[in-house]
Amino acid sequence: MAASTTETSVSCPKCGAARPAEIAQIAPRPPCPECGAQGIAITMGVATEVNVAMKLRAAIRPGDQSRGWERRWADINTELQRLLAPRTVTLSGDAVLANRRELLSFYVHAYHLKDALKEEAGTAGIGEAEVEAAIGADPDLALLVDLANLDKHLKLRRPPRSGDVPRIGEVQGSQAGSGEGGWRLEQVIEHRRQNLDGLTVARNAVSAWHRLLTKWGLLPAPQTLAAASDVAPRRESSRSAKRQRAQGSA
Repeated sequence: MAASTTETSVSCPKCGAARPAEIAQIAPRPPCPECGAQGIAITMGVATEVNVAMKLRAAIRPGDQSRGWERRWADINTELQRLLAPRTVTLSGDAVLANRRELLSFYVHAYHLKDALKEEAGTAGIGEAEVEAAIGADPDLALLVDLANLDKHLKLRRPPRSGDVPRIGEVQGSQAGSGEGGWRLEQVIEHRRQNLDGLTVARNAVSAWHRLLTKWGLLPAPQTLAAASDVAPRRESSRSAKRQRAQGSA
């Protein structure tokens, strides 16, 4: 938006001295007090005031926007770490229920990694039937299936993959001491007459997926630290033996 105003100034054309604006309407006009000239110079100008309202907008476009199994697998691991980390928000009933909602949503998200794997079965080198069979054969993933379907449908519409219908039990937030280290969600999962910890169930499911992805060659096989670190001791033993033989011959 812009607002314009007209500005008028009166001056002596001979010496430039400023004259009162109303002198232009007086006749006979009094002479300039500085030089005695009776003429006047009238200058008119337009002053414009501009009000500029600016809206700043920042945008970030992630480089990796894929939705394949690799992207989903990375997201699942990130979500798990966030779930396992101590909660720093104030412990309250609403905070506990919100954290439980995150956990139950995680079960669904982690289970549906199978859909991305089946979608890319041709390029991944595994069959759809192989994916389903592997899930049913793994106790941790079979339980994950049942929990995901319970959260989505409130009840199982098919026989439980884990062999027993699990139940999502009581939930609470647990805080130790003064609470400076945050609090932890304690979600009971009742399954096969046992009370399981919901976060442990989530962690076990991710470990089970990791085993399968490694077995199928989609993830690199982890290098055992023992095998890698054993090289240095063996080399040192060899050097020590050579030194001992050299000292004995001397």
